[in-house]
Amino acid sequence: MDILYSISDIKLISLCTVITDLWQVHSEVLSWRPSLSPTGLFQFHNPQMTIVVSSWRKGTVTTSMQVWGVPEANRKYILAQGPLDHTVDHFWQMVWEQKSKAIIMLTNLIERGTIKCSSYYPREDEEDHVLLSDDPFLKVTCLSVQRHSYYRVNTFELEEVSSGKKREVLHFHYASWSDFSVPQSPEAFLKFLHQVRLSGSLDSTVGPPVIHCSAGIGRSGTFCLVDSSLVLIKKRGGPNGLQLQQLLLEMRKCRMGLIQTPEQLRFSYIAVLEGANTILERGSLGDILIENNEPEEAPPLPPRVKRPNSSTESTPTEETKPLVEDEAGETKNSEQELRKRKRDEKKEELAKKVSDMKKKMKTSESWNET
Repeated sequence: MDILYSISDIKLISLCTVITDLWQVHSEVLSWRPSLSPTGLFQFHNPQMTIVVSSWRKGTVTTSMQVWGVPEANRKYILAQGPLDHTVDHFWQMVWEQKSKAIIMLTNLIERGTIKCSSYYPREDEEDHVLLSDDPFLKVTCLSVQRHSYYRVNTFELEEVSSGKKREVLHFHYASWSDFSVPQSPEAFLKFLHQVRLSGSLDSTVGPPVIHCSAGIGRSGTFCLVDSSLVLIKKRGGPNGLQLQQLLLEMRKCRMGLIQTPEQLRFSYIAVLEGANTILERGSLGDILIENNEPEEAPPLPPRVKRPNSSTESTPTEETKPLVEDEAGETKNSEQELRKRKRDEKKEELAKKVSDMKKKMKTSESWNET
């Protein structure tokens, strides 16, 4: 079977990147490079992959994200980097415009003392549970949170303030998968994938899900490769003819560097084999059994990180020096102080945003009357 034979080529495949010199030059265009996150990670600058186009900023490339699809599997995904402080508004704009039903977050805000992603969403433990986007005017409200042993499901209400239109967006957060590593087990990952599928967030009848980790290539690529492979296996009635190597290379034509390490690719193969066995023998991923599924404490809420003024020099990278020590006691105290300070700052920020928003809308109305 091709799927088994290809395991011996894992290291070679993981190092292979489909790229041309011309596209790499385009990826360095200064007009949109400040929105990229990790230094040294270039993405294709192809107009067909530019998905953020709005009535506010026609044709603007605002952040590193590509849409990729598997026609035979009837799947489409939006792969994105973790939002930066100055791209949070763009991120929510994309979710609204693309009518995405879900955001799949495969990173924590801080890992090993290093910022991996901006704090871009409201949380239930905050008094107002609300986040406001300045441009466009979008309001994100946390409605509920479901906590599981290694992941959470948040339900957000996304509202376009100018029109009053509202939409619910699910937020699946896999909280126990650190950068450059793999999940605790294929079974645990497949259970998570099953829950995402059950919600209908991956269906072709809704907008493509937004999938992100830190850089938007390692963990995000693993998720997409496993999901699309299992769809094809079920559709074909077996894994015969499925070439994960070729499927990955096709993915990398849209977003280079997907699946960053040999371990991530090896995990993808194992997860596909495990998932295929479960689907073909039992009919559903929901019937999979998690080995050594001992009770776990729910992962702690990630600390809120202050959003400074927009600055292209504040871009986090994989080499960013730790902001806090990894000592348990110091980290816990730092997180508590950070969250308390953030709540106070957020109240002031929210009041200012509401005031500014009203002024802008009033100015717009006055202009229309003239």
